[in-house]
Amino acid sequence: GVVISVLTAIGDLAEVNGVKIQPWMGELLAILLEMLGDASSPEKRGVALWALGQLVGATGFVVRPYNQYPALLDTLINFLKTEQQPIIRRETIRVLGLLGALDPYKHKMNLGQIDTQVDSTALLSMTDLKSEAEA
Repeated sequence: GVVISVLTAIGDLAEVNGVKIQPWMGELLAILLEMLGDASSPEKRGVALWALGQLVGATGFVVRPYNQYPALLDTLINFLKTEQQPIIRRETIRVLGLLGALDPYKHKMNLGQIDTQVDSTALLSMTDLKSEAEA
């Protein structure tokens, strides 16, 4: 119905002019992730997954969604494990590819599985070192 049409419009809008939609990425991601968790409507989840891929691909908003929404990676991997429809599995793989690689250590930190209060100055990822070198 209406929700699916709105999600499709968001995905199409991102494809046409992704740069202009960047200021709303935080809000849009929150809505899309809520839709991805809606087990009552597989069609809604499929369109939300497609729209997420469109947004990420058009805006270049990669890896950051994992940091803002630590459960996203687990949600997508769970889709691969449980989803029966090949089209949704394929779209999940596409979205994972668009989102990019995530440092496993940082992901565990985001999930709260690693204590960040420990002296973390000795543990820096390559992206952190690169950022510090550019600063």
